[in-house]
Amino acid sequence: QGLLRIWLMALLPCHFSACLWYVVGHSRYEAGGESWMAAIPEEERSAIPMEGEEPTGQQALQLYQLSAYFVLVTMTTVGYGDFAPKSTEERWFCMFLLLESMLIFSTFVGLLNSILIEIYAESSYTRHELIKLIKYMRWRGVFGGLKHSIMDHMQHLWEQNHSHLQYEMNLCKDLSPALRTSLMSHIFGPVLSQAPFLCWMHQTAMRELC
Repeated sequence: QGLLRIWLMALLPCHFSACLWYVVGHSRYEAGGESWMAAIPEEERSAIPMEGEEPTGQQALQLYQLSAYFVLVTMTTVGYGDFAPKSTEERWFCMFLLLESMLIFSTFVGLLNSILIEIYAESSYTRHELIKLIKYMRWRGVFGGLKHSIMDHMQHLWEQNHSHLQYEMNLCKDLSPALRTSLMSHIFGPVLSQAPFLCWMHQTAMRELC
């Protein structure tokens, strides 16, 4: 989910920038001024609608592809040079696009780095605990199917609960005694109340037990 969110954060500004680049260029082209659309190859000029006409679906898709291509080439500073700003409006747009790309890609790299660090920390914890478990079972002489069953169970437990359990332990240290008791009662109370040998216990005493 984190990686998907990052890709969406990068693609949405590219999409809106491509649409704006098309609007800027087409308005200049229709007015007879200089525009980046003049650099479209002859075999692709059919994508440009006639004056006063709305572009067809195929034309709109082709023009969007050219606009998105220019935006991505500019934002990644590749700059092939086949399309370039021709008017003052287009040059202003490109200046804004370069500033936008600096912000987007610096944010993209920062978020990606934090996700990778988090993934590495979780896998490092699991790997460290697995090594300790292997040493313990070797010391106890546990081999074969039992060894693999225990390892699979514990590895699943660490992967699913490690971050939450660690946070819960740190949270309980920072809570006041009353809040810590309420939280533990909320977590373990329903389980303890179903135990037959504790059915006689009052709810207040049950909270203290938690």
